[in-house]
Amino acid sequence: KVTHKNHAVLCSANPSNNRTIIHGKLLVDDQPLERSAMAADPKNPMIQGEISKIISHTSGIPASKIDLVDVQNGFPHFKRLLKTTPRTSRHIYIVDAKTNDDLMRLATLIAEYPHVLPVGSSGLARALAPMWLHGRADVCLDLPFVDQLIAVVGSKHINSRNQIEEQAKSLHWPVVEFGHVRDPCKEVGEKIDNLIVTLNPNPLANPDDLIARMVECVTKRLSLVSTSTMAILASGGDTALALVEGLGIEQFQIIGEFQPGVVASQAQYGADHITIITKSGSFGSLTFFEELWAWLTQPHVI
Repeated sequence: KVTHKNHAVLCSANPSNNRTIIHGKLLVDDQPLERSAMAADPKNPMIQGEISKIISHTSGIPASKIDLVDVQNGFPHFKRLLKTTPRTSRHIYIVDAKTNDDLMRLATLIAEYPHVLPVGSSGLARALAPMWLHGRADVCLDLPFVDQLIAVVGSKHINSRNQIEEQAKSLHWPVVEFGHVRDPCKEVGEKIDNLIVTLNPNPLANPDDLIARMVECVTKRLSLVSTSTMAILASGGDTALALVEGLGIEQFQIIGEFQPGVVASQAQYGADHITIITKSGSFGSLTFFEELWAWLTQPHVI
């Protein structure tokens, strides 16, 4: 409704993170989503990998599948559909992709058909960015100076827990856990250095309520300081949504990608700007925090 575009191209594949789409189904590490580790996610178990069924259940908009053969042969079938389907009718095209080259092919096609709305992962955004930003130096941002990081980790994925434990070996950042009997909100406000705020592995309350409380405490702390040299990491989709809503942020300007699927952005926050990094709980290497801190604090070109 906002873009006034009735046709959407949906491709949630991100081959750099071993997420592919074959025959309209999402695969993780070459396994169907419902048989992957994501099916056992303690908060949001992913048990339906057939994208058309998800679309039908959530939107009711008609959907067509564009298979990998069509993608790799230059989209002859897809182009016919785009030319013959009335632009006034709502339609979603679910596109297969197995490699980053497939995403580049799709990005090139999208550039030829500006009436379609691209929807997908950071993998597709990575492919589209060079085309959208060509000759647009005015919209490119440098990574601002950062001297403090607050990580809000609401994901219960094992990878997130391992990353937190690994940073204790070298960075020694304090970790404040929500989910005990006591409320550690005061502790969040007292820490003046880098900080990780996360869920207890076995929380005594509803995780959604705890994430909301984590965000509330972090937001209260941010309201008392300048955020222009601060970065906030949101790990987990629900956490990112809660954080953005809690901070009252309505728009991001993307700075760059740190690791596949880990995106740094800048947003207006009150009279200041703030750097926000978002990622899925399952994304990032074991030494993620060490690598992220080095990336944020050392001069480099994005």
